[in-house]
Amino acid sequence: MSLYVIYGFDTASTLAEETRSPRTEAPKAVLGSVIGAFVIGAVFLFACLLAIPNLPGAIKGGFGPSAIIDANFSNAFSTVFLLVVSAAIFVCCLSIETSTIRLCFGMSRDDRLPISGLLSKVNPRLHTPIGSCLAIGILAFIPMLQFAGAGIVAIAATGMIYLSYLLGNFALLRARLRGWPKTKAPFSLGRWGLPLTVLGIAWGGGMLINFAWPRVQSNPTPNQTLRALNFHWNWLNDRPVLWTVAIFIAAVGAVYFILVQRTKPAHLQAPEGEVYAEEVQAPASAPTT
Repeated sequence: MSLYVIYGFDTASTLAEETRSPRTEAPKAVLGSVIGAFVIGAVFLFACLLAIPNLPGAIKGGFGPSAIIDANFSNAFSTVFLLVVSAAIFVCCLSIETSTIRLCFGMSRDDRLPISGLLSKVNPRLHTPIGSCLAIGILAFIPMLQFAGAGIVAIAATGMIYLSYLLGNFALLRARLRGWPKTKAPFSLGRWGLPLTVLGIAWGGGMLINFAWPRVQSNPTPNQTLRALNFHWNWLNDRPVLWTVAIFIAAVGAVYFILVQRTKPAHLQAPEGEVYAEEVQAPASAPTT
């Protein structure tokens, strides 16, 4: 459950193109989701801490929210709580899958993925990128065919998402150091943009180290999962899961970029009102007499 507190707020930005006035509304949605999750989560956790009937016993026994509710009210209340949590997680999964489909469609539309033509094709009757929907659904299902440790797979996936956050912030930092944004935008952090970007890099880097740190609770080796996860190769089974996933994805991406993507022309599109430096034509020099 804790994974959905530190992951999922980015879906607001991924789906921004499907909204009206995305340059104005998307930043508000991201900030609202983060602040809302922080406030609601803090109030709920604080209430749970106050309601623990036996703190030493809870620490030893690993009391969860449902057990705390059950101890203070009744089993009916804890059952309702678990049903609400199940519904919330189901909705979160749908939201994350939808944003991933939207991301796949957007990248394939820019010819950044294999078989981009198929992935970016929109069904004229359903008005939906069927190829992207099927591709994301199949890719999400494949790990479940082999691995029983769904929680471990989710941890590795969340760690990789934080790597993408970090890389995005590095690109943003580079742009800010070069003077971006050069035009007024509907939403702007103003002078806070650069320090917040640096803070985001520091926080994201710390979170990534936290995810990648080898330990049974968050980044175990397959051998430490009682074979719920098994790569059928002893050498890999002795390596932390997140490390294996990160290296595999980086290797596949590097090979694809070198062999295919590097030779493709870039499809750059600046936000409205902005132009890229290479598109700016130098003014013609005045004739001399």
